[in-house]
Amino acid sequence: MKNQLKFLWAALGLLAVSAVSIMILPLYGLSVNSPVIIPLFVGTLLLWIGLIGGYTLLALFYRKNKNVKKEGKIGVISFFRNPYGAAADVVLIMSVALTIVLGILVRDGEWLFSVLFGLVFISANCHCVCNGRVFNTIIQKNKERGK
Repeated sequence: MKNQLKFLWAALGLLAVSAVSIMILPLYGLSVNSPVIIPLFVGTLLLWIGLIGGYTLLALFYRKNKNVKKEGKIGVISFFRNPYGAAADVVLIMSVALTIVLGILVRDGEWLFSVLFGLVFISANCHCVCNGRVFNTIIQKNKERGK
């Protein structure tokens, strides 16, 4: 079971790479004639590799665990089910609230919004996974084995 969690953390790590690439894209400038077109290309490539790789690993993780007895609500509508989910939920709520408030107050803050969007992106993915039924079942089985 612990190896399955490592597989899951690898998927979330790839999604975190995507989130970080979203956060740093405004640093490159968007002019085609700009000398920073290569870092922009690399950042965009990392975004797509992280997205495709992360969601592929998540799909494989859930396919491998389709026979696990699942109890409770799905992760999208569940909040604060375990410490990992609680941390993701707090970051998600705070980043969405900051995005709304700063969207009203700040007009020229594309770098700020890209950082906040990256936080919303990774925390929403972590919220869904860490509050999910499969994740909680695996954590519960690991606790039972540890006793």
